[in-house]
Amino acid sequence: MKDAAVFMLGLLTAAALLGLNYTLLADMEFDLMTVYIAGLRIHHGLVGLILFPLGAVLALLGSRPARRMGIFLLGFSIPLIADDLHDLGRWFIFE
Repeated sequence: MKDAAVFMLGLLTAAALLGLNYTLLADMEFDLMTVYIAGLRIHHGLVGLILFPLGAVLALLGSRPARRMGIFLLGFSIPLIADDLHDLGRWFIFE
């Protein structure tokens, strides 16, 4: 699989997971995608912000399998960040 295809696979995987949360889980009484760690709500944009530099390091410095994983993570992190930018001011607020 070429690098562009691996990147697109990551991008589409994240987009599909985000769509699943907004469509299929929207009618549930609770949100399965809301996670709290030590009182901090973990936003998916924050997860993307953590995965992006990890993916960049792996893509630039890793062996072939690690490089592919890095490219996938780069593609995966972009929709997470883009979808949650409207909550950027709340990414680091303890509730």
